[in-house]
Amino acid sequence: MRRRPSVPLVILAVCIAVIAVTAVVLFVGGSRVGATWDERAHVGMLQTYFDTGWNVGPDWLVNGELDPFTGKWPYFVYAPVASLLAHAAAVMTGNEPWGAFSASPEAYAARHIATALIALLGVLATGAITWVITRSWRWGILAAALLACVPMWIGHGMFNVKDLPVGTGYTIATLGFVLMCRRDYSRSRRLRVLGWAAVVSGVVLAVGTRPASGLGIALAGLALAAGCLVLMLLARSRTYLRSWGLRARAIDVVGSLVLGYVMLAVIYPKGFINPFRLAKETLLISGRFPVNDAELTNGVWLAQPAPWFYLPTWFGAQLPLLVLAGCLAFIVAWVALIVRLARQHPRRAAALERGVLPMPVMAQLALMPLLAIAVHSTVYDAARQFLFVVPAAAVLASLGIRAVVARVDGRRLLSGLVWALVAVGLALPVVDQIRLFPYTYVYFNEVASLKPIDGNWATDYWRSSGRDLVRLVPPGDTSCVFIDAKHAQQPCDLESTFAPFWADQGLDAKPGVLAAGEYWLVRENNGYVTPPPGCSLQDQITRPLRGQTVTISQVFRCTYPVS
Repeated sequence: MRRRPSVPLVILAVCIAVIAVTAVVLFVGGSRVGATWDERAHVGMLQTYFDTGWNVGPDWLVNGELDPFTGKWPYFVYAPVASLLAHAAAVMTGNEPWGAFSASPEAYAARHIATALIALLGVLATGAITWVITRSWRWGILAAALLACVPMWIGHGMFNVKDLPVGTGYTIATLGFVLMCRRDYSRSRRLRVLGWAAVVSGVVLAVGTRPASGLGIALAGLALAAGCLVLMLLARSRTYLRSWGLRARAIDVVGSLVLGYVMLAVIYPKGFINPFRLAKETLLISGRFPVNDAELTNGVWLAQPAPWFYLPTWFGAQLPLLVLAGCLAFIVAWVALIVRLARQHPRRAAALERGVLPMPVMAQLALMPLLAIAVHSTVYDAARQFLFVVPAAAVLASLGIRAVVARVDGRRLLSGLVWALVAVGLALPVVDQIRLFPYTYVYFNEVASLKPIDGNWATDYWRSSGRDLVRLVPPGDTSCVFIDAKHAQQPCDLESTFAPFWADQGLDAKPGVLAAGEYWLVRENNGYVTPPPGCSLQDQITRPLRGQTVTISQVFRCTYPVS
């Protein structure tokens, strides 16, 4: 009998080091990164939630209720759970009173602690899913390290209060579904409790942050329940039904989804009390979100709705090569397993379980992206709206590596080569995270960086560099234009990404005084890096990446008139 492949102790040590180093990067970066332009908006939305019960912008309501004469506002796109957790972190650290908010640097750093903890919870859930599938904690640690080495995950874990919690919540719910796929699930009270707890808490975190994420979770769960019901109808043996506990699985899937929704209705009754209205509004608005920004993708400006290759291109450019290669190896191994199962009669229960267990993870990886592609959804800001794909990719990559290791088992040279590649593939993205710090989410892998990053990709699309930019704006006249010259001038300190850190203005600035008719143009790298007409570069924030200097954001001195 072929022994199960295991993770060597040396690789295990590398994995633990990766998790430890990236955890430090995550928390230190959260205290160092700036205030992104959406954070201020979500703080305002939570204040409205406390005041009126609606988690919307303060100017979206008429007399405390939804404006019946407009359909343009995304009333049902966001829910308050992640913002409540961030606010709780600020309250517990003494930086905010409950129900009121501070725009101080300390308050932002405290809210970032909550996001970082949620990111680490996603790392833990990723490892737990792999442990359930492989029955090996060593492979679970490898999967956790594969997620931790993804700069996109760690970078967004520093501040992203609207997409990162969805990724973690989705992963926790998937953990519950994977538990429900185990053969011994119905016979173990402990597994059933864990399954219910995972699905309920995952639904509350993910759907309670972005209600549209409930579509993917619900479809995956209902597909599992439907599969159980179909097998119950086809099975002619009561012994078979009792051994697999299909009825219990179907009940637990549906019951845990319903309980999660009930808890959300308690937390945010105005948003969740009418599930039919919620589903209609959130899916329609999320799929056609009123943003029409073109995205620079591999040197091409892509208009909205994004073409089908938008998401594959961004994930192909920003996921580490080890994760991509591991996912490809898993797909090959899983298809081969399904082909073998189709040819076997009778089918072995253990092999059948190996084919079934990864399916909820595969649904997390592909279901929502394929739906978005099919209906031509609005997709922008790189792939951050689909951040939940990354933990699923890490799980499947670990299973793909396991399949490769099993294939070369007994051949010492090949096995050693595989593990050496794994170690290098884990370490290199961590080195890049440290060099890009704290802007790790602007990472591009070795293939994408064969071409220049500047001029081919957007980098600081979430304007997280405001804290460092403040230090580069020379003291004195503070007339600023943000993004481009089509926007009106305003005092620099009124910009939401600048205001919390304005006391640091000019600390690292080069000498410069504005003449009459001049102003500062402050621009994050959303694709354009060359100076506009009438402007000269005053200073810029850059980071090194494999022989390149990647532009994060810039400050220009400009003289041309502004409309």
